[in-house]
Amino acid sequence: MIHVENLVQNYSYSYSYIKQNNDSHSLFLNFIILFEYLDNQFRIELMNKIDQMDVFEKVIGIRSESEYRRGITFDMNEMKSNAQIVTYCAVINNLGNPLEKVLQNVFTSIFQGKYNFAKNARLLMPSEVVSSFEKVRFLAPEFESVLKQFKLFVENGEIDFELLQMTSTPSTIKDIPSLNPNKYIYMNENNKELVVCSNLFFSDQTLLAYVEPFKEKHYHNFFDLLANEEVNFNNYEDFQKPKLNHLIEKGYIYIDKRNNIQFTNIDRIIILRDLYKNEFASFYHYPKPYQIEAEKMQTQSLVFFESSLFSKQEQSYFNYYINKSEYTNGLDLRNSYLHGTQTNPEDTQYHEYAYFTYLKLLVLVLLKIEDDLIIAKVINKIKASG
Repeated sequence: MIHVENLVQNYSYSYSYIKQNNDSHSLFLNFIILFEYLDNQFRIELMNKIDQMDVFEKVIGIRSESEYRRGITFDMNEMKSNAQIVTYCAVINNLGNPLEKVLQNVFTSIFQGKYNFAKNARLLMPSEVVSSFEKVRFLAPEFESVLKQFKLFVENGEIDFELLQMTSTPSTIKDIPSLNPNKYIYMNENNKELVVCSNLFFSDQTLLAYVEPFKEKHYHNFFDLLANEEVNFNNYEDFQKPKLNHLIEKGYIYIDKRNNIQFTNIDRIIILRDLYKNEFASFYHYPKPYQIEAEKMQTQSLVFFESSLFSKQEQSYFNYYINKSEYTNGLDLRNSYLHGTQTNPEDTQYHEYAYFTYLKLLVLVLLKIEDDLIIAKVINKIKASG
């Protein structure tokens, strides 16, 4: 028998909070509120990020460019998120509201009521009494259907199931559009000067963070040092000053009357820091001054905008799990189950892992859809009032 309260304590979320907020939408949002599957810009937090990898993982740990990068942080996030969803399913099952029902209600009812999503949206979920193997084989095509339905809604303003049934080929993750233009911001890595300056600010491999009298504080990078201390230009050694002069020449820092180093444009630096750390940013989750600055940066070829439901990095994350279109080490869950090439049906442990992985991916898809719907609703409201 599952001891619900012990499980809750082990994974550090409040059983009383869950019990008191037992409606489908609240239970769904716990994947953000309690488990932090998404960050404050609604970016998926479970992906591998280059900035989270150490030198060994970046250089030695990568066997091939065609493999998905799995750093230690990624593996830890995967283990934690898998434990969270397994435990959470047990918790809310005991409360009489299984996750499968929650996700079904969110997609087919709650989105329509809150954001005017299609009234005829469909999501079927597997029966509780069948095996994990059968659950995965049922859920895999439903996962594809959700993506296709949202794509039709964006393109046509409605879901035409006759049109959906005419298309037998799967929708690739990168082809799922967004309701909102210019949704994601990316650093222009073809701009070599920008890459050099970003590394000087944000890399933990530069020596600009190592200067008297702050050496013992071990700041992670030059940006963190400047953000927390008054740093005098003259404290740097001669061999360090050319790099500082390069940042001055490019307009990122200046020297004030006291010879202290200051940011020239803090909004721009913070955007670059976000892009360096997270590899993309969500334009509509930035405050207005940052949006204005990002648009200026676009005109200067420092960044570029693209629009899709998932960012490029999120697309890669999904591709790693569901197919081998991008990575040779992908799990290929979709193809293996839909084409019957999966592991032995008697391997219950693997099929249980695959099912909860698919559930997690479906949760992430619905969270990203809700974010897209919220942004569109806000934009439309601003247009209507303006």
